[in-house]
Amino acid sequence: MASYWAEGVSVKSPHQKEALLFMKFLAQKETETRLYSDATKERAFGEPYARVDLASTLRDNKNIYPFVYQAQNASSSLFV
Repeated sequence: MASYWAEGVSVKSPHQKEALLFMKFLAQKETETRLYSDATKERAFGEPYARVDLASTLRDNKNIYPFVYQAQNASSSLFV
């Protein structure tokens, strides 16, 4: 069993356009790799990439690679 976070923008937000642009920025390859790199300066590893196409860049990290590798085949379902 796993847990994960999802980002979203409220339809009631007065700044929807800006929030969506910020989310688009956060999802870019360069942004994700920079955030990960900065986080590894303070702890053993950063937050796993949300992008499947970046999984191979973490191949040498035995702590995080198993999680990002599985993302390409992951699926969600409701557990009751």
